[in-house]
Amino acid sequence: MSVSSVLVLSMQLSRINTHTRCKKSSIWTAAISPIQPFHNSNTLLSRRFTMQQFQTHLTNPDIPVHGTSLQARMHNVSYWTIVQTFGPPMEDGFDNYKCDAEWIILFDDGEIATIYNYKNGKNYLGSDGTPTEDITTWNVGGRNHEVVLRIKNLLSHNVKDLH
Repeated sequence: MSVSSVLVLSMQLSRINTHTRCKKSSIWTAAISPIQPFHNSNTLLSRRFTMQQFQTHLTNPDIPVHGTSLQARMHNVSYWTIVQTFGPPMEDGFDNYKCDAEWIILFDDGEIATIYNYKNGKNYLGSDGTPTEDITTWNVGGRNHEVVLRIKNLLSHNVKDLH
């Protein structure tokens, strides 16, 4: 594929997918790839145009998270960046003693990711804890490290440090 056809394809994907974010269904489409993506509205584009759809806990409260575990920690990622990307966090159904916010993401291929704070908020530390909206260190859970790359790509324009 020539460079010009890649650019044309990128522009077409951008135009098509700018409006694929559907708040009613929380099924969003994003191109993800470990190869230096860039952010354009609600769509991520990369050299490898793999389209990835996902649902969140907002429309599918029965996403099975059993068997997931910590895969990585994200630093310098704002609460609002996560809300902008995945919607508001769960209201209940998570460990609200050690966590203050959690998101569950189900990708169209069945992979599951969770994003949550752990023992750094007010629920666990009381008045010494960080208010939820000010938390910038988050854990990424899943069944394998692949979900970390996906989450990183979806948040790529604001993720500064991911371990």
